Amino acid sequence: MIYFSLKQIFDGTLLTSLLFLCVPQLLRGEPPFSGTIFTAPDIITENDPTTYLALADGGQGQRTMFDRRSDDWQSLNAYLFNASFSDGDDIEIQVNPEFSDVAAAKAEALKYAVVIGRLPKYLRAEVQTVWIHKGVNPFGGGNNNLLIHTGQGESYLSSGILEETLVHEACHTSLDGIHANADDWVAAQNADGEFISTYARDNPTREDIAESFLLYYAYRYRSGRISQSLASVISSTIPNRIAYFDAQSFEPETTASGNQSPKSNATGSWLGATDHGAGWKSFDWFGYFYETANPWVFHADLGWFYRAGDGTDSIWLYFPGNGLIGEGQTVPTYEEWVAGGKVIPEDMVFIGGTPWFNESTGQRRQAREVYEIIYGKEGGWMWTEKATYPFLYDFDAGIWKYFLRSGSAKSLFNYSTGSWESF
Repeated sequence: MIYFSLKQIFDGTLLTSLLFLCVPQLLRGEPPFSGTIFTAPDIITENDPTTYLALADGGQGQRTMFDRRSDDWQSLNAYLFNASFSDGDDIEIQVNPEFSDVAAAKAEALKYAVVIGRLPKYLRAEVQTVWIHKGVNPFGGGNNNLLIHTGQGESYLSSGILEETLVHEACHTSLDGIHANADDWVAAQNADGEFISTYARDNPTREDIAESFLLYYAYRYRSGRISQSLASVISSTIPNRIAYFDAQSFEPETTASGNQSPKSNATGSWLGATDHGAGWKSFDWFGYFYETANPWVFHADLGWFYRAGDGTDSIWLYFPGNGLIGEGQTVPTYEEWVAGGKVIPEDMVFIGGTPWFNESTGQRRQAREVYEIIYGKEGGWMWTEKATYPFLYDFDAGIWKYFLRSGSAKSLFNYSTGSWESF
């Protein structure tokens, strides 16, 4: 849901965007959904990685903020925090001084900064500020901003749709201005002949991008988290909108479901491998491998591994059955881990996705399985690159190893001990 200022409405700056385009009236049927944020609560989850890095106190300062409770703009001496992200520009989070003190304000800023860091970079591209108020009022997007009311945020969180709601609002902020009135988008709307939701149908210029993109994102990048029936509804209802989004220059990404961006560049990429058919591919420097529909790969020498990322200039490989425990770390019992809220340790980086989602089966893992992944004791992640392989860096052990295959025997040379190990 986007929000507008009274001044914008009265001075006419939004007149063109508020005028409905000529969209088809003879629809094939009612839209399948009322609003897409309610359709699939696990498109993005709290267990997914975030690009959020840090939150710096900025004191207090006068800021003009929109508040849905009064449906108007307010000048407030807001608490200010600068949120930094590993893949993009900083965002200033402005918190209403109605919160009791700076600690309470910072807690709210931190909560939402972490969630915003889970959004794709291109949805954060135009987000310069975040406004946070109390109140049970809808979120908003636009004005280079995300608007949050914490009472409503708790409702979204309990329903499992907090991340999905922020995707919707970030579309208003970062996509609407470029795409909502684009000729090709209007052509896609007309070619599809129907809308994904009644909210989009009733607001074709203002809401169709946000309503369509959320389920496009699920269909294209989180297919393992939605049912086949939902995927079928998405693809049959908005095929031309899907093609439109595919044609845009969104950054390639490999997500928790393992789907790759259709815009991935084959140069320096796994997409540049020689295709031998039936799923088998090869690089002259890496050898033969079988690539499944998700990032699980079977290598002729290395066996099964999880490939994180699309580039070959920096390659992270996760070997199943090997955990992420670091040397000297205290390992809780399973019962202790469950009692502690099943938390993934902050100093452990699960590269490429969340351990809660099994890319090979498309199913959510049981708690016991996740515990075994996190607290296994055989290593796990290894790093290499096109120019380095078959040298592999054992991330958990902090040492270099050299892979060698001689006939059926597979060995790793451990440079720390100066000895060969069975692979």
